[in-house]
Amino acid sequence: MDMDAFVAFSVALNQNKQLIGENGLLPCKSYLNSVKRYVGGKIGMAALAYTPSILWFLDWSHMDANLDAIALVGMALSAFVLVTGMANMWIMVTLWVLYHSLVNVGQLCITKERTEVIFQGTLSPDPKAPEALWEEYQFKCKPGDVSTRPCLISPYHYRLDWLMWFAAFQTYEQSEWVIHIAGRLLANDTTVLSLLNHNPFHGRDPPRWVRGEHFRYKFSQPGSASAAQGKWWLRKRIGAYFPPVDLNGLRGYFQSRNWPHPHIKS
Repeated sequence: MDMDAFVAFSVALNQNKQLIGENGLLPCKSYLNSVKRYVGGKIGMAALAYTPSILWFLDWSHMDANLDAIALVGMALSAFVLVTGMANMWIMVTLWVLYHSLVNVGQLCITKERTEVIFQGTLSPDPKAPEALWEEYQFKCKPGDVSTRPCLISPYHYRLDWLMWFAAFQTYEQSEWVIHIAGRLLANDTTVLSLLNHNPFHGRDPPRWVRGEHFRYKFSQPGSASAAQGKWWLRKRIGAYFPPVDLNGLRGYFQSRNWPHPHIKS
């Protein structure tokens, strides 16, 4: 925690102003104001529950100084722990609060709307057949099934879910590793499947085809009909992210990138 925290706060000190500062790409002041409006115009428990951050209680007219101060205090505390090896619960809690005070106002993934890539597989021999049944893979944390509750924020970092979020901003040509995943899913590869929450083909033959669909997700409004149905999310299809692929069709694609094909032992 100590070295990781020191590095994290060092990065924050060097990048926060450019990213979420007063003149940054995504000013945190604007974000906090939007949250404040969303929860009724008051800074209270609702605002803190939505975006936990001590920035709520600081002077917003000097946001760059606030960001620097949080990063510097975090660096100082983590350096103290790193050098002396001395730490107690209060120091660790303080580091955690400082860290999340920055993270919770500095990541796009905290917005109420996002795009997602959804992997789907089918056993149908013809992926274009109207009767083809496409079944969805589910990740451990990122949105998929609209009835699945959003995962809790925790120290554990679901890196693949995080990378998939970035891939949704790009095309599969820009994120070729997405096709690598598709190939491994076509073989029911246990290494990749261990990173997922649900494999629709568990205990069955692997899918003959896998495709990527692009959706836009947003939260259901409390009290709405969708919320009453147990749906945490509403989603709308944007289009195909990558077309249906099979193992034979991917053989040349894998070989050209020196990826081990599931049918070729490396």
